[in-house]
Amino acid sequence: KMIKVGILGCANINGNAILDCIDFVNENSYLKDDESNSDKITIELYSVAARDKEKAKKYSKKNGFTKYHNSYDELLSDEEINAVYIPLPNSLHSIWAMKALENNKHVLCEKPISANHEEAEIMFDYAKKKGLILLEAFHYKHHPVLKRFTDLITDESSGVNLGTVNRIETDFRIPIFQSSDIRYNFDLAGGALMDTGCYAINMLRHLAKICTGNEDIEPIVTNTKTKLFSEHDQVDQDMDVEFKFNDEDQLTGSIKCSIFTIIPHITAKVEGDEGILEITNFVAPQYC
Repeated sequence: KMIKVGILGCANINGNAILDCIDFVNENSYLKDDESNSDKITIELYSVAARDKEKAKKYSKKNGFTKYHNSYDELLSDEEINAVYIPLPNSLHSIWAMKALENNKHVLCEKPISANHEEAEIMFDYAKKKGLILLEAFHYKHHPVLKRFTDLITDESSGVNLGTVNRIETDFRIPIFQSSDIRYNFDLAGGALMDTGCYAINMLRHLAKICTGNEDIEPIVTNTKTKLFSEHDQVDQDMDVEFKFNDEDQLTGSIKCSIFTIIPHITAKVEGDEGILEITNFVAPQYC
């Protein structure tokens, strides 16, 4: 099966998210875990579009795309394209994801998938109605390191016994000090919670489901501590949040997120009455 991919924009994240892994995907991806040649998935870097068409042209040639388009709308109207990757600023995710779905494209959208809850609901409802895939690009969920971490928690033969889990903590803090960075732009849905915090929340929710076996468990905010960026007082540079969970009175959780810290800190920790399990840099794909 051939999947022709179009990318909206020449963002730096394109490399790690799509371009650098195409060869690996094409060598190792199959439908329904069936490694027969007939069910093999092949990804083609078909087209890229940018606001500057000359930039798109150069980017396309440099990175081996089949072609380029002069605008986002032109790319989305190309019937050869099956799926679209959206690495645009946060505030533009919903707009262009909806346009892609309208044009019958599957969508891989950078996180956070939208600027607010209402937009996200509309997007997923529309994708379901159209019979299309809309996927938020939390790549770490598909990495071997998370599988290993999960196995240590759930597999009794792993030798790890945490006992009854009573607390989950996730942390994602990185240094971004340039005030001109789009992450400090409120109109572009910037801020620590939207940028690094969405990873921390996503991991917290994932681990809560794993640790309790309850797919319906959700965190409920009990307390927040926020520090706003001095030059853009509508944007959070740091946020700490405490949670409790529905249906699980004994379980609590927390996240810490920041885009204004000197030393990067990316961890997830599960605490039980018999032990503690912690992972460093849970967004990295490998483990030792």
